[in-house]
Amino acid sequence: MAAERAARAGGACLAVPAWFIFANFTHTVTGAGHAMSFTISRKGDIAIVEVEGQLIVGNRQELKQKIVDELDGGVRKVLIDFERTGYIDSSGLGVLVSLAKRIRDVGGELRLACLHDELQTLFELTKLDTLFQISKTREHAIESF
Repeated sequence: MAAERAARAGGACLAVPAWFIFANFTHTVTGAGHAMSFTISRKGDIAIVEVEGQLIVGNRQELKQKIVDELDGGVRKVLIDFERTGYIDSSGLGVLVSLAKRIRDVGGELRLACLHDELQTLFELTKLDTLFQISKTREHAIESF
């Protein structure tokens, strides 16, 4: 399954060996005509969230709730992979800031990975690159925990 995702995406960020994944959950959200889907998998004690599509006002709460559910289940390390994310609006940025605080409050850590140039620029212009630890690759983000 992971190899198929990597082949479809054509990117290193999605290449995850099958033995890394202990739990796998996929959820699709549509709002205001824009679909977002996310997959939550595990590598050891790290929850890896792959976001595909647009993280916008119409769908941000579903993503937040699933990550909060992971925290409530004991997860303390969260990696959000944005390789297949096309756009994040201000409410999407807001939910990421809220999640960062929530994760810190429970003694956890959050990492972001695979931001394309436009998203990286967005994080730099909003100075959110100083709040989040952002890695170029998923593997580097995992190693940084």
